[in-house]
Amino acid sequence: GTLPTLTRKEFIFDYRFGAPIPSGGTFTMPVTAPSVNGNIYVDGTIYPRTDAGIQSAINTAEITGATVVLPPGGYALGANLPILINKKVSLIGSGLSSQLNVASTVGATTDVFLIQPTAGEVLSGIKISNFSIVPVSGTPARYAFNFDNATYAGEADYGVMSNIQVGTLGSTITIYANGAGMGNGSMTQWMIGPTN
Repeated sequence: GTLPTLTRKEFIFDYRFGAPIPSGGTFTMPVTAPSVNGNIYVDGTIYPRTDAGIQSAINTAEITGATVVLPPGGYALGANLPILINKKVSLIGSGLSSQLNVASTVGATTDVFLIQPTAGEVLSGIKISNFSIVPVSGTPARYAFNFDNATYAGEADYGVMSNIQVGTLGSTITIYANGAGMGNGSMTQWMIGPTN
């Protein structure tokens, strides 16, 4: 988010006269923060309202432990899909007014989100909620969420996904779990709330 603009004026205090003496000019400086109160906002200030902006915020959150927040408004998804989640992260929208708009040019084999742990890793604690995924036109993309764990032999266990509305994409399947060859399955102990 953006913090208020700060104005600073420097003074030297002259004890002989008991008054400050201006020692420098006044300067104004906008202050921006990538994270406010442990949240990273994809609001167009630092992180653009695009798939690349969301990915960049997720990458930062995976390191810092912050929650990625999608404020109300539209988000353009297309050239940089899928959005990869391969570490513990929370991605929280502001309800259906946080609308991820999938471009009609996104191919039929491209997913919106790819949850893909690294080899041998058990990925726990992902939280995804409160936004909508809608096509701009047509039926672009494949799955809204692809848990492709077989590719890298990792597991995505113990997560929460809720309050997500998905429009008609290229596949009739909203959440796909490809867990072939997984010891404990690719997607166990997930709480999946209302998704439309």
